[in-house]
Amino acid sequence: MPAMSSFGAGVATDAKTEVQASTKAAEALRMGEFMNTLSAAGCGPQNISAGFLCSLSVLCRVGTEGRSQHGNSKPAAAQGCEMHMTEMDELTFKRATQEDVKELLVLMDLLYEHDGQSFDVAHALRATSELILTPEAGTIWLLQSERRTVGYCVLTFGFSIEFHGRDALVDELFLLPTQRGKGWGKLALEFMFQQCRAAGVEAVHVDVNLVNEHAAAVYRHLGFVQPDRRRMTKWI
Repeated sequence: MPAMSSFGAGVATDAKTEVQASTKAAEALRMGEFMNTLSAAGCGPQNISAGFLCSLSVLCRVGTEGRSQHGNSKPAAAQGCEMHMTEMDELTFKRATQEDVKELLVLMDLLYEHDGQSFDVAHALRATSELILTPEAGTIWLLQSERRTVGYCVLTFGFSIEFHGRDALVDELFLLPTQRGKGWGKLALEFMFQQCRAAGVEAVHVDVNLVNEHAAAVYRHLGFVQPDRRRMTKWI
């Protein structure tokens, strides 16, 4: 019996190792294809902060193991991670899942670099994973064309007496440089407006960099107005 038990454990370990190897191979292929897309858009590794991908792999692995060890992982349905795709012209919106976190963090790094902001990958990883697992707080979508990721957008929910209850924030919206000028940014916003209406939201907000007058003009054209007040933030 001990020998059979040991043999059984060995078989289980080998099977687990094969599954892990297969998963890593699929992930490597996925990231390889994604990096090729970035390179074609002029956003190759040279445009990504030094050591970013290496630290990203370590952080994502630790984060996944931590969730597993503490029993915090949930079934896909409970996570709100089911495939959710809506097509608008040539642009496709895919609801992000935990499998998309690496792609998202690479895109976020490019967005923050473009805006001249520092990017903390550890905090971004935690916030991104938490939002994916908490659909009532908001949703992240990958923007795709011909099944290739070309950007992403983030819509989060809040609550305000002034704005009649639940309101929303276009937290982040990013398209690769080569995918701009096609009207896809406007399509992404219209898509998020649809999601807001479906959620009973009456007001949606967006933060615009003070020096980005082009973006401000686009938002005004879409109906956004600037209130006579300043938004102030305190980290706690």
